[in-house]
Amino acid sequence: MASTGEKWVSKPGKKGEIIYEKRNLNAPIRVVDGLEAVKWLKAKYKKAWKKVELESETTEGLVLNLISKITTADKPRLHDIILEEQNKKQPIAFLSLRQDQAAKGATAIYGHFDHDYSFISHVWAQKAKYVTGFIANGSQTGNLKVWIDMVSIAQHPGDEQSADLNQLTEAIYGAAEFKIILDKEGKYFTRIWCLFEIANRIKSKRGQISAVIPEILSEYGVSQFDHLTMPQRKKYWRNTAQVLEAVINNGIDVSMAEATYEKDRVPILKWIENEFDSFEAFNQLIVDELEERIIKLNGMAGPPQRNPLAINV
Repeated sequence: MASTGEKWVSKPGKKGEIIYEKRNLNAPIRVVDGLEAVKWLKAKYKKAWKKVELESETTEGLVLNLISKITTADKPRLHDIILEEQNKKQPIAFLSLRQDQAAKGATAIYGHFDHDYSFISHVWAQKAKYVTGFIANGSQTGNLKVWIDMVSIAQHPGDEQSADLNQLTEAIYGAAEFKIILDKEGKYFTRIWCLFEIANRIKSKRGQISAVIPEILSEYGVSQFDHLTMPQRKKYWRNTAQVLEAVINNGIDVSMAEATYEKDRVPILKWIENEFDSFEAFNQLIVDELEERIIKLNGMAGPPQRNPLAINV
C-alpha cells in the first residue's frame, strides 16, 4: 500500500498513451508574492542589494552570493524563511491536490491543477535587476504570485532539493501562466534546464506561454511593458520577433545545451529519450512554438513604417 499522501497519477506519454507513476500529492508547490519577496530582500540586505540595483549582479551571483548564504541545510528554501520571518499564519503555497480531495482518496490527473500563480523561467546569466524587477511587477507578470527557482527550490544539496527538482514538472503543469524572462542574445534557448521547462509547458497544452525582454524595455527608458506608448509597443513586438527569429536561425539543439552543473544534463537528456522519438523531435517542438509566437508578434506589430523621406526609385 502506498504511504500516506502518495497516489498513482496518470500523465500522457510521448505517443498519447497513459503512463502511471507515484507522486506525493500532499507536497506543496511553493509560490510566493513576488513583490513582497523582493521588498523583503531589499530591506533586509541593503548592502548586497546595491549590486543588483547597479546591474553588476547576475541572477546566478544573487543566488550564490546572497540567497545561498541566507538559507541553510536546515532551512534550505528562501520561500520558507521569508514566510517564517513575516509570521504568516498561512504559507503562500498550494497543494498539488487539495487536502480535502486527498482525504477522500480522489485521483489527480497529471497537469490539471488550476492554481493562480505564474511559473517564471529564466537564464541565470540574466542581470538580477531584470529578474527581480519582473517578479516584483504585477502588471508584467499579470499575477503577483510566482514560482521561481531561486525562491521556491531548496538551495542546498540533499533530500529537500531532490524533492523540489522532482516536483518541477508538476509546478510547470499546475501554473496558470508560464512566463519567460528572455535575454536579447537568446541564451535562454542554449540552457538545458530552460529547454526542459518550456518543453514541459508546451506538452501540458495549457497555453499561456509569454516572454518579456527587459533589455529591450530598458532601451525605451521603461521597466514595464504597460508604460510603452502604442508606437513603442509595436517596435517592441517587432524586436522580440527578431530575437526569436535569430534563435531559430542559430538553431536549437538540446543535445548541446549547457547546464551550470554538467551532471544535470544526464537525467534531462534521459528524460527526453523516454518522452520523445529523438532529440530532433524535441527541438522541433520548441521551434514550432517560436514560429507561432513570431507570427503573432509580427501580426500585432503590423508592417514596418516607411520612412517618409525615403525616395522610391
